[in-house]
Amino acid sequence: MKNPLYYSIRHSLAGASALMVDKKAYLDCGGCDVTVFTQENSIIFRLAIDHDFAFTEDIVLFNPPRDTRTEHGGHLGDDMVQMEHDRNAALYGLIRDFPALPRRIKRLALKRAAGRAWNWARRHNHKPPGGDAIFWINLLAYLPWLPGYERLMSKTTAPYLVSGKVRIP
Repeated sequence: MKNPLYYSIRHSLAGASALMVDKKAYLDCGGCDVTVFTQENSIIFRLAIDHDFAFTEDIVLFNPPRDTRTEHGGHLGDDMVQMEHDRNAALYGLIRDFPALPRRIKRLALKRAAGRAWNWARRHNHKPPGGDAIFWINLLAYLPWLPGYERLMSKTTAPYLVSGKVRIP
């Protein structure tokens, strides 16, 4: 795959349960971001910086049916507020921990995170256009160059915290 980091951010690759990784690649990338509760996005982004990706149609994992519940009442993927928060938190951690990433990658990460955050703020928190900082960050993300990607990116997790149900390590 060409540009696995760009592809991973653009298409929100997740689902690390079906991920096969060389041990050396895992250790080289530093592992998961420990500041994110659901770490599947962070490992994919961190691996994609300096390692190749490939997809296969071969069966490498068999998941139980979705109606099979854990002893705690469900799958992590059933908690949309947590998953959306952690998707943005993983992108924030990527920008924070790898400041030398190309501006093109930082801009894409901010566009994806700010767009998701604004959609959440509008749909679930009932924020009107212009009535929330994330609305303006979402607009700024489309500028070709911005200073302070890390600072702006850190704000993209805020709309998910309103419910008080997001777990943060």
